[in-house]
Amino acid sequence: MLRAVARVCAVLVASSTPVIAADAPPEPVPFGVSSAEVVAERDVPQACFTFTDRLEKSRAVNYRDYVEVKPAGEGVAFDGTAVARDRTLCVEGLKHGQSYRITLRDGLPGSDGKRLPNPDARDIEVPNRKPALAFRGAGYILPRIGTDGLPLRSINLDRAKLQVLRINDRSLVEKIYFGRIGQQMSDHEVGEILDRSGQEVWRGEMAISNSRNQAVVTPFPIDAVLGRLEPGVYIAVAGTEDIKPGGWDHKATQWFVVSDLGLNAITGEDALVVFARSVKTAAPEAGVELRLLARNNAELGKALTGPDGLARFDLAALRAAGRDPAQALFAYRGAGDFGFLDLVTPASPAPARRCIWRCCCATPTPSRSRAARSR
Repeated sequence: MLRAVARVCAVLVASSTPVIAADAPPEPVPFGVSSAEVVAERDVPQACFTFTDRLEKSRAVNYRDYVEVKPAGEGVAFDGTAVARDRTLCVEGLKHGQSYRITLRDGLPGSDGKRLPNPDARDIEVPNRKPALAFRGAGYILPRIGTDGLPLRSINLDRAKLQVLRINDRSLVEKIYFGRIGQQMSDHEVGEILDRSGQEVWRGEMAISNSRNQAVVTPFPIDAVLGRLEPGVYIAVAGTEDIKPGGWDHKATQWFVVSDLGLNAITGEDALVVFARSVKTAAPEAGVELRLLARNNAELGKALTGPDGLARFDLAALRAAGRDPAQALFAYRGAGDFGFLDLVTPASPAPARRCIWRCCCATPTPSRSRAARSR
């Protein structure tokens, strides 16, 4: 009896339980444009359209045939291209400060035979570029300046305010090297250097031959403006009120060394050989104090150059002792005359000697010079 009742109850429960249908497959997303973006911070701006699926990869497809570009205003012509990359189609050849009506024609091909079902028209406005300022050699240590000056790269600026700082404390040079070399500095950080033993040797302004929305390189003629500089490590700082006022905004900075001390370093499997000489006479320099430092600023060794200007560091012994790899070499001679070599990043943009040969006697790329005035 009990078994019969249990079977009846089971049938009733099963019949009252709702049947859950399987999830229906999602509907395919129609092929079309999902977003549009204007890339204005470049010499030649572009408008890029992202699609819901990949575009056709065949080289036989000329996407320019599927793009219609109408500049706003009479007498404005467009002569550009359309480049497809994965899901993105970029219309190149636009101009800053100009508005366009860009239409993607129906039939524009996607992958797997997909086609744009209907024309897609967008109003595109290309803004002017934001003002920008940077030293072209930022990230490098320029060992000498020469008559060509420091190349200052600018966009949409007519003038730049500049400072030149000299760092007198050798320990501060090493500390700043490991913390700031190749990075931009703010007003606050420049003030800290001045407070701690830096010296401002020049402050002034420089005119820039501005070309609207184009990058312009203007040499800052340090030799002509400042005359003869004392040996040491210097920082050139450039800024402008047109970018953004405020003490925490980063400015363009460039390190450079003024010294008659030329350094060459050859790195081998077991040793680092350093040759010190006079840049002016090319004669070997004896008695130059050398300090080899690791990435964590730990001293790996000291050496003095001999009469032949040579000194040697035993890298095999350092590795055997478990020491960190060498990062930088600092050289000191007399009062304030010192220089340094980055043993990891090349000391100059020239790639020919970056493997085992380091030299701090390169000069910046020649370029035309304009006058700067002090105040």
